[in-house]
Amino acid sequence: MIRTQIHLTEEEWSALNAISDRVGKKQSELIHEAVIDLIAKYSGNQRQEILDRATGMWKDRADLPDFQEPRKEWGSRKNACRYLASQCHQFPGLLGKLNQDEVRFRV
Repeated sequence: MIRTQIHLTEEEWSALNAISDRVGKKQSELIHEAVIDLIAKYSGNQRQEILDRATGMWKDRADLPDFQEPRKEWGSRKNACRYLASQCHQFPGLLGKLNQDEVRFRV
């Protein structure tokens, strides 16, 4: 481990000391745990949080087709990919600069 120094106010140091006494851990252990939590919060491993925020983000969009009917008809992943490939022209920019002929779906 690399040793480092931090600056705390009197209030922060007192609170950290009280927590240390209460939980029976050294202040350095508590700070290390806080750093680990901070890294986890800002790292790229936030998949579930991102999915939760994305839920329902298109619910009020009137410019999208109704996807419920085609989903019932798809019946399989292969059919779903074929349907989506046929609808790419409705969403310009969805595939960037790719032409529909260049799109390949793995089924």
